[in-house]
Amino acid sequence: MQKVAYPVLILLGVALSVFWYVTIRSYRQLNSGKLKIIYEMEKMLPFECYKREWDILGEGADPWFYLPITHVETWIPALLLVLFLVVLGFSIF
Repeated sequence: MQKVAYPVLILLGVALSVFWYVTIRSYRQLNSGKLKIIYEMEKMLPFECYKREWDILGEGADPWFYLPITHVETWIPALLLVLFLVVLGFSIF
């Protein structure tokens, strides 16, 4: 029973990591779309605060100055995926 349980649990962990990554990616895309709409709306306002913020952050060109949280977030499920795959490899051999 134990020989079967470990690979099944590990595969569930792999699936969780993949779904977690896809969810983060989806939120990144959704937020990008919303920000485009905000930029369009700001053109009609006396001050474009979100555009100014992006200008101050160097438009994300320097990751040491500004690193989007969704880029950081995607490393967590990726690292867990690698960990699960390594454990799966050890459990098989």
